[in-house]
Amino acid sequence: MPKSTNRPHGRRTVYNGITFDSNFEATVAQLLDELNISWEYHPIRIPWVPSVQYYTPDFKINLTDGSSFLLETKGCFDLASRAKMKQLKIQYPNMDIRMMFMLDQPLTKGSPTLYTDWARRHKYKCVTKDDLYELQSSRPRRKRTKQTVRHANSNSQRRTRQSKRANRRTSSPGESTATGE
Repeated sequence: MPKSTNRPHGRRTVYNGITFDSNFEATVAQLLDELNISWEYHPIRIPWVPSVQYYTPDFKINLTDGSSFLLETKGCFDLASRAKMKQLKIQYPNMDIRMMFMLDQPLTKGSPTLYTDWARRHKYKCVTKDDLYELQSSRPRRKRTKQTVRHANSNSQRRTRQSKRANRRTSSPGESTATGE
């Protein structure tokens, strides 16, 4: 499980020997590992202007078909982050940067515009946990817990008991039933 330390804007979190800028980033990395999706953390630095600054995407996702895309994870999508992402789209319109939000919430208190609404309006694709499952060629099967196994067995036993009762009702008093009772 990720190990965390406090910091003012997010919580630096260590997962699998890598220090992530936030717990959400570490959680996404853990999910990518569970799904066997190849990824790199902070793979490149991209210059952008008005003054020369650098944007470092959170992840580079490498797909099995040889293609890849950049994934930006956001917990808080403040005005500065939105301005940076808007400038990046203007300066690099063909770069495949996708956004994944921890929560799809309003941009500001009382705003009708959600994070994903803003991203789509500025031509960013949005990624959800379900989309990550779809990236994987064969989605892992859900493990059956003892409870679900017990539940499945109890249904089978219930059907057997009902079948025996039905056989008893349909047979005459002197006949033997198909179940041997």
